[in-house]
Formats: sequence, structure tokens, C-alpha cells
Amino acid sequence: MSYLDKYKRMVSVDNMKTTKDLLLEAEILSFQEYLNGAPNQYAYNKYKDTNKFFCTIQDTAFNDNKNGDEKILCVENSSILVMGDLIECDGKIWLISFEEHNTVKSHKTFIMRPTNNSLKYIVNKNQVNEAIFNVPAIVTNQTLYTVGLNDGTYFNTGDTKLSCIIGVSKDTMYIARDMRFIFNTNSEKVAYFITYVDTISKEGLLICTLKETIIVEEDDLEKGIAFNDMGKISIKDMDNTTKIVAVQGTNVDYINFESLKSYHMLDDKNIEPVGRTFSWRLEQSVENPLITPADLITKLEIISPVSCRLTSNDKIKGYFNLISICNEDKTEIVNNLRIKDSMDL
Repeated sequence: MSYLDKYKRMVSVDNMKTTKDLLLEAEILSFQEYLNGAPNQYAYNKYKDTNKFFCTIQDTAFNDNKNGDEKILCVENSSILVMGDLIECDGKIWLISFEEHNTVKSHKTFIMRPTNNSLKYIVNKNQVNEAIFNVPAIVTNQTLYTVGLNDGTYFNTGDTKLSCIIGVSKDTMYIARDMRFIFNTNSEKVAYFITYVDTISKEGLLICTLKETIIVEEDDLEKGIAFNDMGKISIKDMDNTTKIVAVQGTNVDYINFESLKSYHMLDDKNIEPVGRTFSWRLEQSVENPLITPADLITKLEIISPVSCRLTSNDKIKGYFNLISICNEDKTEIVNNLRIKDSMDL
């Protein structure tokens, strides 16, 4: 059989789709049929969002004391759910803590865990508008081999440590090292401060380490809000040198076929802007007026207040504009990007 004959067998003459395309479409349709008729199908909404989405939910294990009440959540590819999202389910608030990268892209698979506490704090913007944030969190005890006391010069303080996992959102942009929080521990109010914030290990999540500290007079124990000097944040005008930079690698101007690439905002000091949030959109490039951004990018995800993630298509090459919009002052920054094959220069 000639190469041409083999190609004709591999490609559908009617719609010029390869066998791979047809099989993937069949898998997507199969999942949609399963979702519509599954006994474990549910309609839930994201935290503080009234829009419902359909999903299937199943247990990862029964009576799993190590991982808590983890659930596997499956949704269609078109779902806007991402790592770090919060979901209201069965009277609890659940955090999406893991995303499985399926070998067959017929649907999305996540693992979610119930939150068991919250980080409560005040932000005083420009000394005018005071806002109280209450961020659902997964808090676990990290105190292993310790007597629970830290001997100071004049007094003893607790030496317990906590690990706290929260999803990245506009409400968490102010959380940083040395911030203090109040937790209820055995019906007692205990203060902790952040010693480390991990923003790298899991995209879309902040993993904080906290250590016990003393209660101070300014703490509001009744409301459960700790005193923080650093909570008084002043938002300044964005510097014109703020730019869009690729998180992975140094090449910001292209994405290969079937690839993920994340982009975030950096200021003139090459750090992410504090106290600012950004929206993102795609725009057609004048370099290829007949090719739309929808032809080139299959998914645009907001993964943090200052970053987004793009998923490229697997066939069409071309250019498009990635635009970030500062929500505070509406400043727009445009970056021209290219979709290409990995063999292209």
C-alpha cells in the first residue's frame, strides 16, 4: 500500500479529520453522554458565584484519615474550573487541590478537599476603604516532635506550627510572610504568623507555614481578626514599565503546538505587582487578519490575580495579541505572540 493510500485511510474524506481527531471526538462525546446520565452527577457552583456547573463526584477512598475526605471531580473540557477554585458542596466549601493531566483530553479531572478553617484579615486601602477578607483554607497541624513551648527571655510562647493551603484569587493577593492570623484551637484563641509562603510547588495554590505567636492588645479576638501593620496597603499608580513575562522559560513571544504556557505581570523591579489584579483577553493580530485567536488558542485560564495560562491548538500557526488589563486603573498592555511547530525557528 502506497503512502498516499495509507494517508487516505487515516484521514476522513468527508471532513478531513484524522483518525486521532475522530477518536478524540468520540471520547469527548462518550464522556458527555456519561455525564448526562451518571447517578453521581451534580450541579454545584463556585464559592461566591451563582452560576451552576455539572460534574461527577466520587470518593478517592473510604474512611481515608490521611488525606481527609478527598473527592474526584470530573467536568467537561469547556468548564472554567482551575486549580485553587473553591466549590460549595453539601454544606461545605471545597478546595480544588490537584488536577490530573489526562492522557486522552476528553474531560478534566480534579481532586478536591474540604476546607476546615479560614484566614481572616483586614486590608485598609489608602487609609480610606477598609475591607475584611475571609479566605477558606485547609489547615493541618505540622507540630511533630516538640514540647509545644518556646522558651523566651521573659516568657514562654507556644511552639506549634501549622500548614495552610489556600487557592490563589484576588482575595489572597495581600497574604505574605509575617502576616498574623487568629485560629480557634480547642476552644481557645491562638495567634499564628506566616513564616513561609510557597507559590511554586502547585500552580494556583498558596501553601503557607505558620508558627504560634503571642496575642497582642490590638488583636480582635471577638471577630477572630489579628492585628497586622502590613494590612494597611496603599495602591499606587502602575509603572509604565510593567510587562507581560512568560513564567516558564525566557522566550515570551511564541507557544508550540499543543502546549501550555503561563504568563504573569512583572514591574520594573521584575517582581509581581502588589495590590493589583489583572484581567486578560485575546485579540486578532494584523499579521494574519484571516486567523482568529480562537483558531490558535483553545483555552485561556486565569490562575492568579496577576497571571494567566494559555493552551495552544495542534494544527494552525499564526499570531495573536495577549492583552492584560489592570482592574484598578484600566491600563492595558499588549504582547504579540506566535503559535508555531516545535521544528520552526
